[in-house]
Amino acid sequence: MADSLCLVGAAQKAATDKDSVLELVATLACSAPPLKGTEPAEIKRRLTERESVASTAIGHGVAIPHCFLEGIDRFVVGLVTSDSGVDFSAPDGEPVQVFFFIVGPADQRNQHVRILSEISRGARNQALRNYLLTLSEDEPLRNQLATILPEEQTDTATERCLLHVLVQDEAVFEPVLEELSARVGGSIAVQDMRSAGSYLHRMPLFAALWSERAEQTIKLLMAIVDKRLLNETVRRINEIVQETGDGDRVLIAAHDLIYAAGSLDF
Repeated sequence: MADSLCLVGAAQKAATDKDSVLELVATLACSAPPLKGTEPAEIKRRLTERESVASTAIGHGVAIPHCFLEGIDRFVVGLVTSDSGVDFSAPDGEPVQVFFFIVGPADQRNQHVRILSEISRGARNQALRNYLLTLSEDEPLRNQLATILPEEQTDTATERCLLHVLVQDEAVFEPVLEELSARVGGSIAVQDMRSAGSYLHRMPLFAALWSERAEQTIKLLMAIVDKRLLNETVRRINEIVQETGDGDRVLIAAHDLIYAAGSLDF
């Protein structure tokens, strides 16, 4: 497990509403060494503020409450399960029984996004969700959480490549962006583009051929990926396309990089 993460967990705790869940999460988070001396009320306040923006429930009985905190240098990542389920304003209307949570350093937002994306991806696994609800001890819960978190990234020099994913299918865009975020952190850019047909239809010679698709838009995702991860990343994107959208509306291209340095801070 990465040295930058501190794991905590509580199995099958009673909670009746969103407020009691956030209070439980805050208390549990503050039991971890990185938050020593932090009042649970402060963490609960920040979690509540985040929920006021939009519910962190993602459906299928899962929510991922999270917040930032100044003055800490490690992430506290945890997992709480509820035997009865709680109304958490989930998009599918289902009660939430599995609560992952993150309290992260305010100056490490890229890593926060990466952890959040990795948890979100793992939480889509129904077999994992069902298994978590069978656990009645805290330690097995923490051990299971560790299996879905990202491995620690190092600064060791390695070959990298530039990955371009062009997406015309809106249903595919967000899952692909989430997948890339889990693998490469914040070094991702998205550009809104228009197809060549948007211009060709204005040219008299091609007008009749392209008028029906004149305003079709494309999203271009660009990411620098460790070459060792390229095959697995492309495989996962292809799986997402097959599960979610139309393979004829997604194009993937990878290019060897002669030089790459720095990162983007989103």
